Amino acid sequence: MTRILVSSIAQHSEFRRLAVEGVKEESTLPVKELLPPFKNARTRKQLKAEDILILVLGPPTGTPEADDEELDALLKAAHEAETAVFLLVQRGSRFGSSRYKSYIVGTFDTPAELRIRAVHALRIGLREKKISDLKSRANHFELTFSPLLDEQQVRTTLFAMADYFRACGGLGLDGEFDLEEILVKEPEGVLV
Repeated sequence: MTRILVSSIAQHSEFRRLAVEGVKEESTLPVKELLPPFKNARTRKQLKAEDILILVLGPPTGTPEADDEELDALLKAAHEAETAVFLLVQRGSRFGSSRYKSYIVGTFDTPAELRIRAVHALRIGLREKKISDLKSRANHFELTFSPLLDEQQVRTTLFAMADYFRACGGLGLDGEFDLEEILVKEPEGVLV
């Protein structure tokens, strides 16, 4: 089951609450809040247990260096935990034009707009999680043929699977073939 985490820097707790409400109205998935400060083992542990982080940022608080330090610590921990990050930023905030731009999935002005953007971020996160899960499963696909099958039967099966894969939009099977030693009887009736 996909697990969702919603967070903000300390001074934006109202934004965090609104985002949590929006996500909970849209989904039955478990939603937790991650509270600052982020530079600690608790944050890293919590991020490892979650799949999606929706981070809400309003106007800057404190000094830009302090805000950036907190956010950098959170983003680094999320990256290490392989947790997807989706950033919602209040329009006009310096966070929207900063180095965090690649994480931004929406901007907002009003509380109602924030709730809508949080639901949008959730949908993007769930779609990306589903794609990631599918790719993960596809990367571990194994096919084993019975030694009772002859070469032509194996070849025919592989061609059929490659055709099916291409018909579904793939480019073909990208496979690694492990060859194993197979005991073969000595040919009968052949002069050596």
